[in-house]
Amino acid sequence: LRGITFSRRYRIIREIARGGMGVVYEAQDLELGRRVAIKAVRTGGDPSILVARLRREATALARFQHPGLVTIYEIGTAREGVTSSLVPYIATEFVEGRTLGQVVPEMPLAGRVGALIRTAEAVDHAHRAGVVHRDLKPANVLVTGDGRIVVIDFGLARWIGGASELTQTGERLGTFHYMAPEQVEGRLDEIGPWTDVWALGVMLYEFVHGRRPFEGEGPLAIVQAILSGNFAEPASAPRALGCVYRKALSKDPRRRHASAAEFARAISGFRGDESPAPTPSRQRTRRPRPAPARAWAPFAAGVLVALAGIAVWMASRHDVSDLRPIVDAPEEKQAPESREVERAEPTDVVEPPDLVALRAAAREDFARGAWSDAQAACERALAAHPGDPEILRLLARVHLKRAQREAHCAVTTGRGGKVDPALTMDREEIDLALARFEEAFLVESRASAPGGASPQEDLDRQVALAYRALKEGRSADLAALCEENALRFAGRPGGEEFPHLLGWSRTVPESRLAAWDEAVRWSQGDPWFLVLRALALYARGEWDGARSDCEAALSADPVSYAARLLLGLSLEAGADHREAEAELSRAIELRPDLAAALLARSLSLRMSERPDEALADCDQATQVEPGSSAAHHQRGLLRSERGDRAGALADYDRALELDPGNHETRYRRGSLLFLEGRSDDARSDLLAAVSGDPGSWEYWRAYGLLLDKLGRRDDALDALSRARDLAPGDRRSEIEGLIASVKGR
Repeated sequence: LRGITFSRRYRIIREIARGGMGVVYEAQDLELGRRVAIKAVRTGGDPSILVARLRREATALARFQHPGLVTIYEIGTAREGVTSSLVPYIATEFVEGRTLGQVVPEMPLAGRVGALIRTAEAVDHAHRAGVVHRDLKPANVLVTGDGRIVVIDFGLARWIGGASELTQTGERLGTFHYMAPEQVEGRLDEIGPWTDVWALGVMLYEFVHGRRPFEGEGPLAIVQAILSGNFAEPASAPRALGCVYRKALSKDPRRRHASAAEFARAISGFRGDESPAPTPSRQRTRRPRPAPARAWAPFAAGVLVALAGIAVWMASRHDVSDLRPIVDAPEEKQAPESREVERAEPTDVVEPPDLVALRAAAREDFARGAWSDAQAACERALAAHPGDPEILRLLARVHLKRAQREAHCAVTTGRGGKVDPALTMDREEIDLALARFEEAFLVESRASAPGGASPQEDLDRQVALAYRALKEGRSADLAALCEENALRFAGRPGGEEFPHLLGWSRTVPESRLAAWDEAVRWSQGDPWFLVLRALALYARGEWDGARSDCEAALSADPVSYAARLLLGLSLEAGADHREAEAELSRAIELRPDLAAALLARSLSLRMSERPDEALADCDQATQVEPGSSAAHHQRGLLRSERGDRAGALADYDRALELDPGNHETRYRRGSLLFLEGRSDDARSDLLAAVSGDPGSWEYWRAYGLLLDKLGRRDDALDALSRARDLAPGDRRSEIEGLIASVKGR
């Protein structure tokens, strides 16, 4: 098959693996010139269903970028070249390496634990996206030449219906040795993150003792061993690790670690020279946890995005003996009641030279605004030195920058059909940042340095408090924290977060502008703060200022969707329709999966009297974001202008289902119902519009005309008088004419 083109874009280099579920190929991306892995999937059913599900879960997982998860490039269907039937396929990052199962025999125990920490952290990232692996084992973890850990094969076969399908390594899915009790008993509604924690516990036991905890002659014997919950425990088990795998291997999911991240933290302080654990007592006390949430059930049988891992090929052999956790971590102690690991008081430690170098590299990447590089540098540092608080805090700051750069952009519909932008920082990245901060602060609080917290640690603690207040919607607390700390940390690098967050605590545009102007000055032109200042200027009608800030932001970050969107809106507000359309088209190229720029371009096309193209953009916007009330409102407006009243009313109905409080949509639907002769229905909408936004002259005019139609002359005159008083000068004579007409009847 070498040289065959697949889906018109990928040239097959070689076949890697084949099985009942499909074929894996190494291929060349002809458009971007990169090597990729292609998995052509045999579903035995409608391929469009699988593709739609893959895309949904790919979107979920893509929000949680992590070096331990394979990058997905494309998902689709194809007929060309390889197969004559329509099959789903997935194109992913091509990763070279060996399985963890292959390299473990070459590694010391500390190195095995270090690899398992990174495996658990990658799995935790997937869990945060609502994705459960369900087939975690050493054969489904790759180790690359540079020591990167990559988790693969995220449970595709289970959803398709096969219990033993081909994995990328040529092995079979559903290895009983690593299955949790809820899996082997078929309790699918109880499968969740705790299921993967069990598998991590099996792997830890295997790495410590050289064999798996549950063995037997054939699948039935293995299942019986798992359900019994009994496993042998040699006296050679290090105390800290024995404590951890016993907890992870609890039959009751509520007694396992609360998350894969908690599991990783529990083993992160392991020292290679620890003494064996005492013979364990089966009457151990555990902290109760809530029962497994049934909300995870939909994911338990899902085609998980990292099916991408099916398409990863393991080719070269590398030395990974340097994969190890920090050996200078504080020694673990065990509480007799819970047998959980707690840190002892630390002793003086000389920092390893490589840690100093790794910190310096990560700081340098952060200082130059290379957030992806900085995150990768932090991950490398933590791989070698798990739990280093300085790196954890730096990684938290990286996540905050990513929360800003990956802000969610939306639009709302205001008076006159105006499209107003709305920005919100990525909440998932904020959660990751807060989690990293908490890990760092916990380590530092236990260290109890004689000199107290360092200046940077002190600043980071205040930043974390402020972001938590933002996340929890405590605006008053957020404002107080930011006002105090803006003075306290004035001029300090990183202190610009306080005027930045102060702006989010404000609702008045002038106050927001003042705060974000200070953030721009303090940060010397951070692109995100420039975008926020542009947003505040746009809200004040200062189009030129907003445009200038967006252009400055784009000069520093050319791929900023938010800056492109705001620039296009500012140009459109200034009646520069052609330039606005060009900028908004660039924004759409950056994020075709978002509706905001599509709706903004639709407005520009409408103003340029190109209704068909405007309607096409609205159609696309409703497809990529079906839950966007603005998309349905805008399409309703266009349909109304084309004379399609039924279609317009359907869109307005949907828009109000999604956003019942939108006064403009109430006004538009009420006006259309009035024209349709449905005066009673129209009255309800128009009354809601004038009650919700009594400052709109257009709402009062429409309401007055309706009241006149209903024979309520005095009320109609009152409403029209309100409209006249609010109307701009060039529209007052029109309303005076309406008032005179009502009086003359």
